[in-house]
Amino acid sequence: MSEEMLKYEQLVLEEDELVSKIHTCQTAINAVMDAVLKEGKSLHMLMVEDVITMVHGLEIDCQTNLLHLRLKKFLLAYEIR
Repeated sequence: MSEEMLKYEQLVLEEDELVSKIHTCQTAINAVMDAVLKEGKSLHMLMVEDVITMVHGLEIDCQTNLLHLRLKKFLLAYEIR
């Protein structure tokens, strides 16, 4: 397998990991929202907002990394073909 193909395969693995991280963030946010639905105002709403904002920030970071990784992957695919 060529060096370019090995790089491409590595990018695919990194992409899969980022997609999994994004899914995990979305699942965590949904879990907090479900807790709000079940517990209501017994939860400290400022803390709830802080938690979902922090997780959302992590998700945005992963989305940005994924965007750059996909660009790199597409440029590599262009070179390979």
